Amino acid sequence: MSGSSAAAPRSTASRSVADSLRALIGMVGSGDFAPIREIYAEDVVVTHVFGVGEHTRWEGLDELVEHFDRAPLGRFSRTVRDLKVWSTDDPEVAIAEYTIEGHVHATGRTFTQPNVIVARGRRSDGRLVETHDYHHHGMFAAFFGALPEYVKELEAAAA
Repeated sequence: MSGSSAAAPRSTASRSVADSLRALIGMVGSGDFAPIREIYAEDVVVTHVFGVGEHTRWEGLDELVEHFDRAPLGRFSRTVRDLKVWSTDDPEVAIAEYTIEGHVHATGRTFTQPNVIVARGRRSDGRLVETHDYHHHGMFAAFFGALPEYVKELEAAAA
């Protein structure tokens, strides 16, 4: 695998999977998911591997867009740091590792959250068809003052 730093994505016609992943992390940092339809394929499947409750899997671009439309992104400010994107021996697979530093407006809490995304995309246009997102949802719940609800979701998943 070879690492590279963040760079502006190329046009969709010549975008690699790694370029799409960089563009996705750029949206995470800005909180602006308006260009999401340029990054993901219509039949995308996004899995939050460590998610619980309703926060585990989205199938199809419309469902994913609806998720981001409902997400309370204005509740916190964030900066993406230390982005590394690796292309793999498979041109349809790329991996991103990054850290989100954020500030939750309601609680005043600041946080540092490491993240990894493993993405599979189309070689023809770089659109992401599948991602496995590794985020620490318990940590996010704690930062947002929602840990009791998160624990209930964990207990329900374990039942």
